[in-house]
Amino acid sequence: MTRAGARRFGARACAALVALGLAGCRSWVPPSAPTDQPTQDLLEVVAVLRLHVDDDTYRFPPARDVSGRNVYRASFERLESLETAHPEKLSSGYATDVLWFSKARALERLGEYELATLHYERVFQLDTELTEPARRGYAVCRRLALATAPDPKPVERTPQEVADRWTERRRQLEELKSDVAGEHWRYVVEEEIERGDAAESAYFTAQAAIDPRLEPTALQRATQLVEVHRESKNKNRHMLALADLYAELSRRYARRYPPASLGFDPATFDEYAEDATKLYEVVAQQDGTVEKLEAAHKLEAYLSYMLQVHEEKLPPQ
Repeated sequence: MTRAGARRFGARACAALVALGLAGCRSWVPPSAPTDQPTQDLLEVVAVLRLHVDDDTYRFPPARDVSGRNVYRASFERLESLETAHPEKLSSGYATDVLWFSKARALERLGEYELATLHYERVFQLDTELTEPARRGYAVCRRLALATAPDPKPVERTPQEVADRWTERRRQLEELKSDVAGEHWRYVVEEEIERGDAAESAYFTAQAAIDPRLEPTALQRATQLVEVHRESKNKNRHMLALADLYAELSRRYARRYPPASLGFDPATFDEYAEDATKLYEVVAQQDGTVEKLEAAHKLEAYLSYMLQVHEEKLPPQ
């Protein structure tokens, strides 16, 4: 959101809610309820959402509210609840634009771009100070919706056709990223670029299990995912996926050429194994991350497998 748009949003919200009467939109709370129970006051819900609109959710996990939930999901649900609980208060029109605009902001952060465009459209059809910010939001979310639309015929496409579609998707998103530089949507676009890259990598990893000729492509995509998105909050998850791929390729090689056979090449196996263990070790050393324990267990299990292979293979000549 631009600074001008933010000022209009905040001023419009305050003016509308003062006119409405804040007490009319506050839900009754039992005396026994905890003091930190999430508020159902429209002004505070909007304020919390506005506080986190500019958050960098590409590099950092989404903020959580006092109940521990994703702040965008929680804010949207509370806005939905207020809209349902107080139709007579909101039907006057004083805060309708604020509520719909806020819902659109929450929805775009949840990846619900089609729904976000619908709410933005409803806002700019009103005579309100939020009309221009809503038009901008509509245009951006419409492009996001078109760029991230699912493939209607994924099974019928060849791997090359799938790769071409992912390339086109990325091109559209990179273009949009350039257009929204300096606005909060840049983080939304970065997340979508990452999701696309991760999905493409997962696709080729799965295809490589069927067609060994695609193994180099799968490794390339998985490696690129780690390198390109090294600043992402999901970087450890991407490294784990790459480590899993290396570990699986070593297992496939050992199944193709049993360790005790003359065709087994220890150097080829060890090349896969070394890359897998290094990646598992890196993630297992990341204190304070949810992937740390998973990586440690996977490393332990894989080292046991490596020991078994080395015990079975022929000694070097």
